[in-house]
Amino acid sequence: MDKISCYIVKDLMPLYVDEVVSEETAQAIRGHLDQCESCRKEFQMLSKQLSVPSNPNIQEENGQALKRFKWKLMYQKFAISCFSVLLTLVLLGGVFLVGRDMITEMVAGHSSISKNIDMTHRQNSDGWETLKFEDGDSLVMDWLFCQKEVVNDSDNTGNITFRFRDADGEVVIDEVTVEPGKKAFLEELKLKTEYTVEVKAAPGVYRIVFT
Repeated sequence: MDKISCYIVKDLMPLYVDEVVSEETAQAIRGHLDQCESCRKEFQMLSKQLSVPSNPNIQEENGQALKRFKWKLMYQKFAISCFSVLLTLVLLGGVFLVGRDMITEMVAGHSSISKNIDMTHRQNSDGWETLKFEDGDSLVMDWLFCQKEVVNDSDNTGNITFRFRDADGEVVIDEVTVEPGKKAFLEELKLKTEYTVEVKAAPGVYRIVFT
């Protein structure tokens, strides 16, 4: 490296003292210090300032302070972790209670998870009879765990034929016959929609279950 001026050496002096300059730069600075008494004196003063002997008592105090800081940091991390766990448990508990209340309300809103109907069928002129439900003349499948099925109870003595109409009177499912102890799927029906249910069977007492 070419010779460098005193201004550059003074700017680089702190880095040179800390030994963080490149070897080439260090050689240039050493060469300049060998020839420049002014920069050499400033280098000696700066070296003394940065190499003040350490007091053992101060070192011990600093070590204790560092230990206290580490313990405090560990305590804060532990406290934050405990708070996070507690908050998570509280949130999960709240979700559980809300979910439980919702299910309880849903179940309470319906007498059961199905509709059971005891029907005394008398032969009409066309053979069809409109079913009557406790909550009205229409079937609405809105209970919990609805499977959209109709079951002809096994104790019934004969077949039952079903027909389903929507609110406009249009036939949605036409003449589904179910034997005693058997069931039929009503996939065409929509949940929470009113349907008129018509049945045709031999005169007698029947039990019908909508699930």
